[in-house]
Amino acid sequence: MLLVKVKDLSVVAELDNDEGIKSINEKWEHTNHNRLTYFLAFLRKRLQAFASLMSQNTPILISGMASSSIGMKDLPYATLPFSCSGEGLCVEEIRDVNISFPIYLISGVSSDTDVMRGEETSLIGLHNSSKDKLRVLYLLPGTHSKHIICHRGSIISFSTYMTGEMFDIIRKHTILKDSMEASEMHLPEEIAFEKGVLASGAGKLLHNLFKIRAGDLLHHNKKSENFYFLSGTLIGEELRNIANDRVDEVFLCGSEELSQLYQRAAEVLKISMKKISEQVLKKSVLNGHAKILLSTTINKGKLRR
Repeated sequence: MLLVKVKDLSVVAELDNDEGIKSINEKWEHTNHNRLTYFLAFLRKRLQAFASLMSQNTPILISGMASSSIGMKDLPYATLPFSCSGEGLCVEEIRDVNISFPIYLISGVSSDTDVMRGEETSLIGLHNSSKDKLRVLYLLPGTHSKHIICHRGSIISFSTYMTGEMFDIIRKHTILKDSMEASEMHLPEEIAFEKGVLASGAGKLLHNLFKIRAGDLLHHNKKSENFYFLSGTLIGEELRNIANDRVDEVFLCGSEELSQLYQRAAEVLKISMKKISEQVLKKSVLNGHAKILLSTTINKGKLRR
């Protein structure tokens, strides 16, 4: 949660909280409260940290999974093509007698086969109109990696890859869990990662996964090397899809740690990729919210209530 000056997007105060939507929703399920009322009570408690810094007209913008079926309220998605200006998003004004500030809940975007909530806010902030003539792919790596393609000022398509979630499931909840161990990447781990990237895309993903188990039993491969072989295999599977997208430029938008792995995998696969720094990415989220707020203010009469 950030308190930001809209004028220059400078951060006035910041509050970190490890409790995500899934956790809050699970707690709500064990109560008899109305969903929205419960979530607003959670928000009200967190806002106390900023109380002395906020004026009565300070708007509160909430994006991401808060507008999903496990969030405050399930809002309908905007559809493709979706303008990178942010216009067209479903924004609902939430009113609560116990919160004096205006609250705006922001929806996500859907295609015929995919959905996203939150990533579009970053994209709105990242969008550079000078790139409108190009087909540009923004890659946002993570639990559910997003490949978002923009052309002529709009998001025209996007795809979700469960790369991070599958990595977590395989290393924690399968027979392979005892064959892997997280560690820093040194030369042996880097070589194993590259082997995983090269092994991807041959239609043998399920077989390659069991190679980790067999290598552990037969050759006593280092557990840290197996860890990075799995990472390389899954990231490689994801990145090989970029060739089918026929884009002019690819921008990598992720944390420093994840971006290093994706950049190395891209180099192995000879995919040209430009990295956007974490600092710029964080600023893009603020810029995206500012654009949405401006669009919402201009189109106040179109707000859902």
